[in-house]
Amino acid sequence: MGTPTRHCRLSLARMGLLLGMVLLLGACASHTRSTVESLNREEPAFQQPMCQHAMTLADLHDSITIGRTVGSPLLLVAGGTPALLPVLLVNMSHDALDRSDASHVSEACGGLETPLYNRMERVVLGGLTQWFGRWLKPGQ
Repeated sequence: MGTPTRHCRLSLARMGLLLGMVLLLGACASHTRSTVESLNREEPAFQQPMCQHAMTLADLHDSITIGRTVGSPLLLVAGGTPALLPVLLVNMSHDALDRSDASHVSEACGGLETPLYNRMERVVLGGLTQWFGRWLKPGQ
């Protein structure tokens, strides 16, 4: 059993680590935002209303990405191990939607659609990385 002071220091250390992770991950852009930034502005379809409207999805996905970045670690700290699978599934669902909308933006603006198989493969690999990345150490 630890003393209350030790417990308080441990809690502050956890909160500092959590804040550091949030700040590091907060700079990550959504897939939709990355697609919008990489569009060819010289493409004739870029000026079309369908493309311009599709690009507005980037703001929505940026907000979701920020929410995931802040909310996921908080839920895991608050909920512990039982929260791991639900948080992972929700994050994978948001990732699938983001990748789908990024593909839609690309297609609407004159680019290529990313095939469904490729999008789902990346979602599953990302989920596996989140799940098993906790136990795997690089270089081992």
